[in-house]
Amino acid sequence: MRIDVDKLLDIADLMIATRSYDKAIDLYNKIIEADDDCDEVYLLRGELYGKLGQTEKAFNDVLKAISIDPEYDASHLALALLY
Repeated sequence: MRIDVDKLLDIADLMIATRSYDKAIDLYNKIIEADDDCDEVYLLRGELYGKLGQTEKAFNDVLKAISIDPEYDASHLALALLY
């Protein structure tokens, strides 16, 4: 079964807007389970972990996003903000 990544990302955005952070993380996890090379989702999950004060998880996800696509500037910016 193929998942609709864009739809899940839209739902995750709604979850974040309503402060349902655990549900948003669950959706990010579901996307990552289906596609482990989705740098954008690692970045989004990492940024959310950072907002929640889960620094180690945030660093791990942002670094994973950078390892997938070293040219994606947003990941480098997120890493700098975490520091």
